[in-house]
Amino acid sequence: MRLVVMGGYPLDYLQKQVIKCFSDIRSKDALGSYSWDQTNESPMKSYGFPMAKSSLHRIFYMAPVRDKHALAITWQIPPQIDNWKAKPCDYLAHLIGHEGKGSLL
Repeated sequence: MRLVVMGGYPLDYLQKQVIKCFSDIRSKDALGSYSWDQTNESPMKSYGFPMAKSSLHRIFYMAPVRDKHALAITWQIPPQIDNWKAKPCDYLAHLIGHEGKGSLL
């Protein structure tokens, strides 16, 4: 287990606060057992998609309950845990969310 603390206080003060607040919490890892090359499998890989196929490919028509202009779109993509460095979801979010000339919004 690791803890990172950032703050606009002197290091001595931050250290005292961390010891005071977190000294009772015991780590499950042996000291020095973690390395940056260590890979952990995400439990999310085995869950599959969050929405069942039977709930997809549908159009829902709803009557508005108040005068508000908002649209929420949700779709599923395959798990991207293996592509964490390339961040394809961030790239898609940038393309879809861009509000410049010729954009989707």
